[in-house]
Amino acid sequence: MPSSSSSASWLEQLLVFIWYTVLPAVSGRLWVGLAVLVFSALNLLLCEEIWPHTPQAAELFMACLCGGLLVVPWLVARMVQRVTAGVSGWFWRLLWHLATVGCYAAAGLLLVSAFIGLVVVVVE
Repeated sequence: MPSSSSSASWLEQLLVFIWYTVLPAVSGRLWVGLAVLVFSALNLLLCEEIWPHTPQAAELFMACLCGGLLVVPWLVARMVQRVTAGVSGWFWRLLWHLATVGCYAAAGLLLVSAFIGLVVVVVE
């Protein structure tokens, strides 16, 4: 990792941080999860044009979208946890630890709310 000098602009320092710390922390599973989200969302938007004779396509892509929305937050939280290991300085490490806790809490709340929504749909 190239050393960031004090004369480097904040944009250059940010790009170096993203390139050498954040991108290596992104797992392949997260890229696949994001691809599933984008693919499903695009197919839902263009369902009538792409799948005019397949009425079950919308349900399939909605299921894929919901599954991706449940998995991706956990993968993002793991990525943030991996970024924390590559950060130096107590303040930045503390900030990234707090972000990790927040990401795991948000993923847990999303999972609980999805479970409650599923129970409500099944009961009705």
